[in-house]
Amino acid sequence: SLATGEVKITIADTGAGIQQDDLPHIFERYFKKDDRGGSSGLGLAIVKRIIDLHGSSIDVKSTVGKGTSFQFSLPVAHIA
Repeated sequence: SLATGEVKITIADTGAGIQQDDLPHIFERYFKKDDRGGSSGLGLAIVKRIIDLHGSSIDVKSTVGKGTSFQFSLPVAHIA
């Protein structure tokens, strides 16, 4: 909220979900569950670093077969 000086963001999907055993590793550079697709395994590591640099954290909830949600907060920029 603007009153707290931050905005809370939630990104969710209804995809395959992430296995519980994989959740501790999804923010590691080059982590990929398999070699399908064109993923480099860097995307979530970059997201985590940006959020860390803003002094925030990211929360992940996932259910296999139902999807995954990521929630984080970022500071609101005040432009004069």
